[in-house]
Amino acid sequence: MHRVIFDGSHLRYLQTGLGQFCHQLLKCYQTLPLADFEVEALVHPRGAADVPATKLLNTWVRRYGGPARHFLFPASDLWHVTAEHRFHTPVRTRHVLLTLHGLHFLNEAFSDAQKRKNLEAVQRLVDRSDAVATVSRHTLHFAQQHLNLSGKRPQVIHIGFNPTSAEPVNPGLVRGPFLFFVGSFFERKNVHVLLPLVRQYPQLSLVLAGNHNTAYGERVKSMIQEQRLDQQVILPGEISENAKVWLYQHCEAFVFPSLDEGFGIPILEALWHGKPVFTSNRASLPEVAGPFAHYWHSFEDDHIISVFEKGRQEIEEPDYGRRQKAKQYAAQFTWSNTAQHYVNLYRQLMAQS
Repeated sequence: MHRVIFDGSHLRYLQTGLGQFCHQLLKCYQTLPLADFEVEALVHPRGAADVPATKLLNTWVRRYGGPARHFLFPASDLWHVTAEHRFHTPVRTRHVLLTLHGLHFLNEAFSDAQKRKNLEAVQRLVDRSDAVATVSRHTLHFAQQHLNLSGKRPQVIHIGFNPTSAEPVNPGLVRGPFLFFVGSFFERKNVHVLLPLVRQYPQLSLVLAGNHNTAYGERVKSMIQEQRLDQQVILPGEISENAKVWLYQHCEAFVFPSLDEGFGIPILEALWHGKPVFTSNRASLPEVAGPFAHYWHSFEDDHIISVFEKGRQEIEEPDYGRRQKAKQYAAQFTWSNTAQHYVNLYRQLMAQS
């Protein structure tokens, strides 16, 4: 029996991509044949309730520094570091697997010194790892440009998504036609470029769901106020799964102008719900959306509006054959496939012992 420590610390932020990555993999591990593994989830107490039935390690031990850590954590055969910005450094383990989601700090508003410091920290983690997985080909190529992955045999393991069974519930946010975005408000999400659409089409509302209590979120709110768009732009904050399903089902289109995504689960969710998708041609988004999206190649007001105008035909005269193909395409990306690829990688690492 091989002991695997799975760092699920990001479960404390369940509504984020990293939170879902941890939650869905642990959920799948309960149904896969894992007789040769004992998986222990390392979680913050705030995320413990979101861990499917599995053994837990209390993360409050991270308060303790120095040699004490080597006694507080059990020895393991494999430590899965589930993101490059980890809360814990692997200790007392024979093998380390690192999943890279994207070096987003390189495209955020950090100083050059802070970016260099963060990159050095990730490189140390790469050096400590026996293998590296990335969530997209884009992330792999970007990591190869900025990190030394020599000898790590990196593998691309796409993230999945699960068509939700949640009942749609109208959150009562909007009347009339609307565009929909969901995601945390970081600068790379680039949502402020959507405001010209609202000005151009006063009959449309724009729902920007997600945690907006960030520096960038405050900037966006100021722009909305300055442009007197507060009656058209709705910021509900984090929303329930039931509300999200309703918003996907009833929006005119899903808009996602992000500059940098390791993967982009909301794109697949929108395609599965049969909605037109407008997104940027940056990072992994073309890899995820394929031929089923309308792409922004720049973020000048005229271009944003022009691409949307050309894509309005899909809204006004829906091609249901195309939408069915988009749904089938999105359904290929399953968490069970993602989990099975990771289990195979676990076994490959164990075979090296």
